[in-house]
Amino acid sequence: MNAQLEEDILHRAQAHDEDAINTLLESYAPVVFSYFRHMGLETRVAEDLAQDTFRAVWKALPGFQGNSSLKTWILSIGRRIAFHHFRREKKKVSLVQLPESSEYSGHLFEGEQLDPEQAFLQAERQYTLEMMLETLPRDEREVVVLHGLEELSQREVAALMGRSVGWVNKIWKRACVNIKKKLLKVYPTSTPAEILTDGLFGWRPQKTLIAGM
Repeated sequence: MNAQLEEDILHRAQAHDEDAINTLLESYAPVVFSYFRHMGLETRVAEDLAQDTFRAVWKALPGFQGNSSLKTWILSIGRRIAFHHFRREKKKVSLVQLPESSEYSGHLFEGEQLDPEQAFLQAERQYTLEMMLETLPRDEREVVVLHGLEELSQREVAALMGRSVGWVNKIWKRACVNIKKKLLKVYPTSTPAEILTDGLFGWRPQKTLIAGM
């Protein structure tokens, strides 16, 4: 969605236009859901928190001033809700499972026809990559998700996480080194860029993460 179109839809959504609200939901619900899943939340919990996020978004939307991108603002609300959940649960986040078929994940291989062997290898690679992400410390994982996959700028990530740009850059570089080491152990005959190009966690594009490798 280009900036001008987003601004028009935003203004209409703030005026309670139902079509505009549905457009924003369709555009950003998968982003919020994927963020929750790749921060380690189970599918059911991620779906519930995504609903909580958009209830909060609709409540706060009339006061949105555009000081950040709409995507960053929505993610900031989702992030607060996620951390409220973590504190409430007071337990370690469980490992994610392979992505389930749902309205949020149906875009993973849209337009592609894979034979059974290709589909199995693709799923196996995605599972391995997800498990690698889960082994990263939470700060590294979140920077990878926000900067490497969602492709927010380091400045946006710093604002979202309440950190300096220098801190984000340091964590980003450390995470890239860790991911590269893990990838080369599992796939010694491939380059990290080749592996990541196949489609990591359903994010497309992911140029920032590939460039970091």
